[in-house]
Amino acid sequence: MGNYIGKTRSEYYAEWQKKNKKRQNAYKLSWRKNNLEKVRKQALNWYYRQIGNPDFKELVKQRSRDYGKSHPEWVKERNRILCLQRLGITKEDLNKLMELQEGKCAICETKQSCHGKKRLAVDHDHKTGKVRGLLCHDCNWMIGYLERRTDKPTIITKLAEYLITHNNWE
Repeated sequence: MGNYIGKTRSEYYAEWQKKNKKRQNAYKLSWRKNNLEKVRKQALNWYYRQIGNPDFKELVKQRSRDYGKSHPEWVKERNRILCLQRLGITKEDLNKLMELQEGKCAICETKQSCHGKKRLAVDHDHKTGKVRGLLCHDCNWMIGYLERRTDKPTIITKLAEYLITHNNWE
């Protein structure tokens, strides 16, 4: 037992916790790893008890908003990963595609911004889900617009011919 002289048991324990924080955290981590089923069960029990609390849903939303505000880079990266998962590709696949296209848009060959603000979009076929390439915002928007407006490739060809004819492009 410890030396409680001049201290209550709770004061002594609080002081001990401060001094042994690393040791305590290591023990907790080890215990959690060895008792995963118990931890999951406790978390589920807590969650199910909270569902009956009418303020719980709002509390969770607020905590999520607060976390997002204090960690914007994490949120941005997490959303990017979720988008890639929906397309069925990994970050490694994206990096390979980026390398293959030399960091440029597949259509207009605009380079991706070095600051990451103008990130290339992952273009995909909405019917099959197949990834076609990386496009800048403008090219991605144009393709999306054309795909939504017409199902006939001949219209797209006529559009290109019209622009070439009337703008003296070659």
